[in-house]
Amino acid sequence: MESAAKRRPIVAASPKWRFSGPESSGKCMSKRELIEQITSLNRSARAEFLARFSEEELRDYLRQLRELSIEHRTEDLLAVHAAV
Repeated sequence: MESAAKRRPIVAASPKWRFSGPESSGKCMSKRELIEQITSLNRSARAEFLARFSEEELRDYLRQLRELSIEHRTEDLLAVHAAV
């Protein structure tokens, strides 16, 4: 058995759906791009409605949607793993 000093930590592979880079925060996106991203995650949101909000508000909402999406996918993965 290897000693603790020689063992490498287990690192999970980065999931494909993980958001990274400057676009993940929405800081480099135009208002139109923010709305497109939001409507791709929340199909019930209408562009006409979202257009009423400021870019900052849209960035905050997009961040929240992405966090919820990650949480939901994590829960799904845990449920599948538990069923195995």
